[in-house]
Amino acid sequence: MIKIPYGESDYRKVILGNYFYQDRTHYIPFLETHGGSFLLFLRPRRFGKSLTTSMLRYYYGAQYKNDFQTLFGNYSVGQNPTAFANQYMILHFDFSGINTTSEEKTAQGFMKRIVEGADKFFKAYPKAFTKEQQKKILERSEPNELASALLTAHDTNGLQHKIYVLIDEYDHFANELISFNFPYFSQAVSQNGFVRKFYEVLKIATWDSTIDRIFITGVSPITMDSMTSGFNIASNITLKHRFHDMMGFTESEVRKLMQLIEVPENQLDSVMNDLRLWYDGYRFEGDIPHHLYNPNMVLYFAQLYQDEKKYPKELLDANIASDYMKIRNLFNIQNQEGRFIAVLDALTQQGEIASSLVRHFSLQRDFNSNDLVSLLFYMGFLTIKTDDLGGYIFTFPNYVIKKLYNNYFLELVRNQTELQIDNLYIDNAIKTMARDGNPTAFFDQVAQIVKRMSPRDAAHFTENSLKAIVVSLLHQQNFYYVHTEYETDWKYMDVFLEAIRGYKVNFDVALELKFAKKAGKVAINTLFKEANQQLKDYLATDKFNQRTNIKSWILVVAGDKLAWRALT
Repeated sequence: MIKIPYGESDYRKVILGNYFYQDRTHYIPFLETHGGSFLLFLRPRRFGKSLTTSMLRYYYGAQYKNDFQTLFGNYSVGQNPTAFANQYMILHFDFSGINTTSEEKTAQGFMKRIVEGADKFFKAYPKAFTKEQQKKILERSEPNELASALLTAHDTNGLQHKIYVLIDEYDHFANELISFNFPYFSQAVSQNGFVRKFYEVLKIATWDSTIDRIFITGVSPITMDSMTSGFNIASNITLKHRFHDMMGFTESEVRKLMQLIEVPENQLDSVMNDLRLWYDGYRFEGDIPHHLYNPNMVLYFAQLYQDEKKYPKELLDANIASDYMKIRNLFNIQNQEGRFIAVLDALTQQGEIASSLVRHFSLQRDFNSNDLVSLLFYMGFLTIKTDDLGGYIFTFPNYVIKKLYNNYFLELVRNQTELQIDNLYIDNAIKTMARDGNPTAFFDQVAQIVKRMSPRDAAHFTENSLKAIVVSLLHQQNFYYVHTEYETDWKYMDVFLEAIRGYKVNFDVALELKFAKKAGKVAINTLFKEANQQLKDYLATDKFNQRTNIKSWILVVAGDKLAWRALT
């Protein structure tokens, strides 16, 4: 049995505690030789940024020199250390967890993080500064003043080691401000803002090499870009090919971990298929041929599977599920939710969207759809599917994120139709379909939504609109995979519900959806006939000929009339 480091971000604890650790130390020489001295590296939340920052702290910190062999001897960089190992004083700031409920609390929280970083710096190097110096520095009331005083004292004392600044989650608080208080975000990073002033001090300290190196992690470049000349020295290595796999797990690494937690060999391929669907799919550069798994999601699964020797009841980590509201906040930046509905429609109805990737955000222009799609990409809510004439086709990285979008879409439907859509009722309706083969209650819910669509939306209602409603309702349960445009020998079934491993579901479900603008018996019968033949063709393919427990239905909407039939 191995120890799974789910939620652990302290490199020393992971190594000394004999936790599973996927070696990433070989990236340290790359950072020195192919990155630059002042680096910005972005990845979505829960992707291993804090553990990487911690690894760098123990590698470069002069106070850990005697621990080098213990901490790194068994790993790549321990066999071939660089000249800079244990040669720096580490000044570390962590900007996660700042209270942003008010402007005053945000500023106080930022200052508190500066004080905490300085205090840890003094404790790490107790002989470097006098008690009086420390006291006067920590009494400073502004972030830039405290940082400036600390760096000045370093020079005054003629200290042997230069400073390596590590900043973790540099934009965590800023990303929250962007979504609900954009004016204050702009103010904080503007010429006189407290955030920009702090980074200006760091920039100035690099001129005489008081600060010799900087490594910054975060989620999005928008905060850094917004500071313009305040901190224009950082090399953004986020999209560089060489660093693509520095955080996250590859397919082979996940497979190896599954073997370590003793997934039976005869089940390994099917387990990997499930993990691929749920946790894989992240691609941060168009020329990379492979995807990455979200490491937090994989470790969540590994920990529960190893403890219980069976699949977790919930494959969706509750900590990831809590990110649902963040999607809605992003769509409502500058109160523009209505303007960005077209982006959500494209994603929920087509499953993808074409856009350029914004590499430099600007506060000097309106936040547009390209900005939104790019921000969703940086935050891990979209990923690169393929190149597209200078831009990209973006899509959901995996099933987890797809569920989050459909939950958001259903919330908008609730607001639009003013219907009391009860998740428990929907869940029970789908259970009735799964256990008894009776879809009546579920289709009744779809019918209510269709009938309540406003005249304006009804005029633009299409078959894709119907599919988005059906799929969003289906995503409210946790015992079926909801596949859309399910490929069957180059043909595509509208919706296929496949039982998730571990749930006792009596039937898988195949759905074919049809829509016509005008109601009428002839139109409805024509659509039923067409859909019936399509379903028969799908179910005759190799993908389905071994499945004997499938219930198949046709759902037709003509005007505001909804009818359904079983396959004949």
